[in-house]
Amino acid sequence: MSIHFNGQDYPSVEAMPPDVREVYELLHEDPDLAQAVGEEPSLPSGSSQTGGRTLPRAWGGSQQGGVPVPADFDAVTGLGPAVAVYEPQGLHLPHLGTPHATALVVYRDGFAYQAGSKVTHTWRFEEVAVIQSNLAWPPHSAETHEYILTRTNGEALILDDGVKSVTAAADKIKDAVFARLAPALIQRYQAGEPMTFGVATVQQQTGLRLGGQHYAWQDILNIQVKNGRFQLSLRNGQHSEARASAIPNIELLGQLIGVDPIQMQLVYI
Repeated sequence: MSIHFNGQDYPSVEAMPPDVREVYELLHEDPDLAQAVGEEPSLPSGSSQTGGRTLPRAWGGSQQGGVPVPADFDAVTGLGPAVAVYEPQGLHLPHLGTPHATALVVYRDGFAYQAGSKVTHTWRFEEVAVIQSNLAWPPHSAETHEYILTRTNGEALILDDGVKSVTAAADKIKDAVFARLAPALIQRYQAGEPMTFGVATVQQQTGLRLGGQHYAWQDILNIQVKNGRFQLSLRNGQHSEARASAIPNIELLGQLIGVDPIQMQLVYI
């Protein structure tokens, strides 16, 4: 049976034009994105509930096959389909120094943002070298979120609560960036190279250095990230710790030494 996609019938995936096939495969791999754009790429022709042809969505401006984006992001090209949109939240005061994003769109290959103006900036995922998470839950106050992204050229960007659902946005960016950084990092670590993550340095053969103190692997009983702290428990009963916010790419550090990033509690309490 033929494949019905975006208002057209194709005898097979291979018969699709390259640009159509790219979008089809993206939606097929990401059910959430497929639902967001209103396509069901795996349905054969004539099997939809209406039994008719589905024309392209009539709203949303320039879409490039992804979710609708705000008009200010229509000019963004080269990053593939848009995956998610994060709108401004709250009052935005001017910031000196590092820009703070006020609107953000995540695409397949990168993201675009605005920082208090209509000017749209774009970063590709492979350009991001560092993501630092500074999350806290102060007493008698709401949880705060700040993510500092640093480009390979040293340029920095802050994602904070000026963007709605900033944690979800940061997680999407982290997943894409760390998937690109991890293979080379693991290879270097397994080759014996010391790997430094801010206040922490790990070396596969010798151990971990934290805050200027070296700990051999055999002397460490446990390592965990709890309540926003990177914590070492030693076999002699002693402990050492550092703020998780002081360790850039802390999830990648966890991957190297066997601390599951999913279990990390990054919010400082």
